[in-house]
Amino acid sequence: MLPKTKATVSNDSLQGVQFKRPACGKFIYVTRNLLDVCASFYHHLSNQKEGTYTGSFQAFVRDWMDGKVAFGSPVHHLLSFAEGFRDNCYANHDHRDTNPTNTDRPLLLLSYEEMKCNLREQVFLIMKFLNLHHIPIEILDNEILPTFEFQSMKANAHRFQPKSVTWLNGFQFLRRGESGDGKSLFIGGATNGSNEGNKSLLSEYEKWLNRQGYRDQIDKLFNYSSSDIEAKRLRDVFVGVVDSS
Repeated sequence: MLPKTKATVSNDSLQGVQFKRPACGKFIYVTRNLLDVCASFYHHLSNQKEGTYTGSFQAFVRDWMDGKVAFGSPVHHLLSFAEGFRDNCYANHDHRDTNPTNTDRPLLLLSYEEMKCNLREQVFLIMKFLNLHHIPIEILDNEILPTFEFQSMKANAHRFQPKSVTWLNGFQFLRRGESGDGKSLFIGGATNGSNEGNKSLLSEYEKWLNRQGYRDQIDKLFNYSSSDIEAKRLRDVFVGVVDSS
C-alpha cells in the first residue's frame, strides 16, 4: 500500500479519489480478476480462526461489495492506484521531463493473469523496473524462474503460509493457482444452485460496478490517443480486472 493513499469515490467524478505521490521507493501493484479475488478472500476469511466469516458465499459477496469485510471496497482500492498510474512520477519529479524512464517511475502495474500466461516476460518487466541488470539469463531461467511456478510454491508451502492467523481444517493458503475459479464459485455457489440464482449473483456484481461508475472513471483517467501504448495497456488492465464474461 502506498503511504497516505486515500480513496473516497463518488459515482460520477474522480474528485473523490486522492493519490499522494511517494518521494522514494518502488511499488509493484498486481491486479487480479475481482471475481477470483472475492472467491480467494472468502476461502481465506472462512478458514481462519480469528474473525471467521461464517456466512454463505452469497452473503460474503454482498458484504464484500458493500465494503463491509476487511480492507474495505476493492473498487476504491483499484481507483486510488489507477490515479497514481495516470501520473506515475515521484513527488520531486521535474515535470519539464515529459518522458521519464521506467527506473524513474515509482509504480509498476502487473496482472495475475499476465503472469500466469507469460511469467518470464513479466519477470523481465520487474527486473527492468528495479534495475536488476546484473542477473545472468541462465541463472534466471534455470534457478530463479522455476521457483516462481505455482507447483514449486505449493511444494514449499511452509514458506508462504501466513503465520499471523490460525488456520482451520488444514486450510492451505496456496489453493489452486488458477484463473476463473471465482466465476465458477459465483455460478456454483449462488442460490441453491439454480440457474436464476446463478444469474442473479453475477447480475448483482455488474449492477454494483455500474453504481460505482468504475469503468467510466477508468476511461476518464486513461483518455489515451491511439499512439499512447502504455496508457492503453494501463486502461486495459484496470478494466479487465472487473470482467465477468
